[in-house]
Amino acid sequence: MTKKWKYKADIFEAWIGGHIYERRQYDYFDPLLELRHYLKNIWTIRYRKLLVYTYNPSTSSAYIPSTERQATIVPVKDANDEILKEVLGGYLNGLTNLPEKGFGYFVTVALPERVCYSFSTSESEANEMASFRMWTIERNSSSLKSKYRIPRSSPCDRDPIPGISDQVR
Repeated sequence: MTKKWKYKADIFEAWIGGHIYERRQYDYFDPLLELRHYLKNIWTIRYRKLLVYTYNPSTSSAYIPSTERQATIVPVKDANDEILKEVLGGYLNGLTNLPEKGFGYFVTVALPERVCYSFSTSESEANEMASFRMWTIERNSSSLKSKYRIPRSSPCDRDPIPGISDQVR
């Protein structure tokens, strides 16, 4: 079974290499947008649950929730995070400095109709987010416009995050 998957992976790698080689023959500086878009979609399928860890802070008031409620900072400190364990699995065992350094911080605020999330990689930025001076916005970084693209929601319309949502309400 292992050899069968290896053969499929080799064919896929050869196809990508052939595509790059062919495109570079006609234009050496071709940015390979179609290939990059294709690979981004494959990786998005595999790692889509990690999108809650999107780090794209903004100080624009259009993205910051307006509320008088208190924000909560929840550290993501170790490899016991449910999303990380589900998506990355055994790879987390190789990360030796994750327990000491931590992964980042979720800043959450419970509004009457929903819970807003923001992710930060540093504690100082998490405090800025908790003071509602900045907030994470979703990336929309596709270089190709597609009529099939699924529109992304705002950070306040995300699904509940396991282990985080229950600490907010």
